[in-house]
Amino acid sequence: MNGRKYASLGDLHLPLLALIFLLCLGVLVPLFAGCWRISRETAEKNLAVQLCRSAAEAYAAAPETEKVSRALGGDGGGTLYYDSRGFLCPAEEGWLRLTLESTEESAARGVVRTGHFAVWRGESVRYSLSVSRYVPESERGSGA
Repeated sequence: MNGRKYASLGDLHLPLLALIFLLCLGVLVPLFAGCWRISRETAEKNLAVQLCRSAAEAYAAAPETEKVSRALGGDGGGTLYYDSRGFLCPAEEGWLRLTLESTEESAARGVVRTGHFAVWRGESVRYSLSVSRYVPESERGSGA
């Protein structure tokens, strides 16, 4: 021993740096985890908006849910399932569910057809959209 009773500042340098590193890590890890969660939720919301808009555009062209389902790659039913990348998939593998519903109201010399589209994740609606189109009697008779 060289007669020292107390640790010098040089001896505390490494433990002090380790403590500062752990404190920074304790702040940054939750921050980055929160950013990752927000990014994932934003991507999911963007996909839901994209699916609803595609369905609405198809409905505007041909206001029948069966035609919309087929235009989006489905089998003509009122529910389509998508994976996390936005590709059609079987119901048991579906991450998002797009529901297609249509209502019809009488109007002067035709009908107003309204398509209701909603994207679900589990039991909660992520995004919904409705679009209406007036269909004159002349188009109605031709099967449009």
